[in-house]
Amino acid sequence: MRKGKIFDVIAAGIGSGILLLSALIAFARSRGIDLLPGRSICWSIVFFDSPCPGCGLTRSFIALAGGDWEGAAALNMLGPPLFLATVTLLLLHGWSLVRPDFHPLRVAQGVVAAAAAGLIVAHSFYFYVLR
Repeated sequence: MRKGKIFDVIAAGIGSGILLLSALIAFARSRGIDLLPGRSICWSIVFFDSPCPGCGLTRSFIALAGGDWEGAAALNMLGPPLFLATVTLLLLHGWSLVRPDFHPLRVAQGVVAAAAAGLIVAHSFYFYVLR
């Protein structure tokens, strides 16, 4: 198995897992079952009593999986763009498994991943410096 194909399988598996778990928790929540703890499990809050730039991302993804875009942005403004990046990367890596010879997919994957990384850095800068 070629190295790129292994990476595509791993990336598609991780993306699928994230989206599937978000959808399952959102579905359970719509049925009145809350699978998340009432308190935060973020290490920054547990150890330092201070939120981090990633606080609320899990709940934001769950809100997005349930269709609540406004609630997701209120939980963490980075949630919607990262959710879209996750969906896009899942589709691109899945397509790469079907069409491994189509090289523009690799460029698209790099662009989406770089954009997501840039958003994370910008969000962290805003969180720690500008806020």
